[in-house]
Amino acid sequence: MINNILLILIIILIVFGYSYIFILYISNKDKSIKTTSYEISLELLNDDTSIRLVEKKSSYFSTYSIRRNMIKLSSKTYYGEDVFSCFVGSFLSGYEIVNNKYISILGKIFKNLRIISFAPIILLIINILTTNQTDAKIAIIITLLIGIYQYILYDIHKEILDVTSTIDEKIRLVFNKMLTTDKMFFITSLIAILRFVIIILNI
Repeated sequence: MINNILLILIIILIVFGYSYIFILYISNKDKSIKTTSYEISLELLNDDTSIRLVEKKSSYFSTYSIRRNMIKLSSKTYYGEDVFSCFVGSFLSGYEIVNNKYISILGKIFKNLRIISFAPIILLIINILTTNQTDAKIAIIITLLIGIYQYILYDIHKEILDVTSTIDEKIRLVFNKMLTTDKMFFITSLIAILRFVIIILNI
């Protein structure tokens, strides 16, 4: 019974988290701040020539390449003057200028980072498929790793908000709301761990 309640709660939190991000995108893509995402990113990077800020014409998604010190903005984001595009540019620039110990660790595991973590989707699939004690023992290890990853992202993103304090207030508002989803996804990981413990102990 508790197991099923926790599963439903996990599904609700993850669906709500991604829906919230989509609502943030929809509600901010038509709000202009009269400067492009490229210009805001360049300002945050202080014209540091060691950091490459490029237009990524072949993809809809913008990314930060940890190993190559490269910020790749999609064409729409690169030239975008809307709040969400400028948020994406400043967010990814934040990965480069932040002085967080976890960045180098992530660089050994991942080539690129995006503004949205897809780890909660993996967590959702694991929870739906896990129904017995044997599965739960494997799932709890994977979930612990996901939980650690989500916490690291939250810690980095919180620091990014601090180092990008000069950006427009509308962008900061989106930053704060995205931090809320980071926290929500981390809490979801903890709930999933609790669920797997309950399955293992057969409570």
